[in-house]
Amino acid sequence: GHFSQGELATSSAKYTTIAAWSLAVARTLSASGIEPNPVFEAAGLSLSQLESAPDSRVAIDLMTPFWRDIEAVTQLSSFGLKVGQYAYPMHFRALGRLMMTSDTLAQAFERLPSYYALISNSAAIKLQRTPQLIGFTITPLDGVEISHMAIDAFFSTLMHHGDLMIGDSGFIHSVDLMRTEPKDSSAWRDCFKAPVAFDRQEN
Repeated sequence: GHFSQGELATSSAKYTTIAAWSLAVARTLSASGIEPNPVFEAAGLSLSQLESAPDSRVAIDLMTPFWRDIEAVTQLSSFGLKVGQYAYPMHFRALGRLMMTSDTLAQAFERLPSYYALISNSAAIKLQRTPQLIGFTITPLDGVEISHMAIDAFFSTLMHHGDLMIGDSGFIHSVDLMRTEPKDSSAWRDCFKAPVAFDRQEN
């Protein structure tokens, strides 16, 4: 049958993510001087439909090639890091609520795994604790391809939301990423203001 782009975007696909990500990407593209609509249309996504329903779901099968298109258009493998600046709490309503109703950043992070399922069901989430540190791990499920840029965007968003919450982004101790080490990794170190290790077993 013939499907509208909207029906494709909010498909009943097994693995989906929240549409708010694509809105943050659109704002980041605009801020970078790139018109977002053609990029969305090429990926089979309707920006206007997504804007009207930021809580709707987008199939990972559409999002992962979409991120690849973004990398091709922007020529920036670090583009995902910028997206965190445009992932507004109002669009990630549940995340905004979680941050605003937590007394401490540690409490917010401890509640993140149950929240992450609302964002995406395509990865395994673990919380790790040591006496001094709390860790948040995202590992893609077997057979599900998640863009490395999407992981960058999520970690960057967490950092920006945490910064909003406590007025300081200096809470990150270190970052491990599964992605291959880029020729120039300064964008990642500059973003997280912490040591970043690549080619790891998990994010």
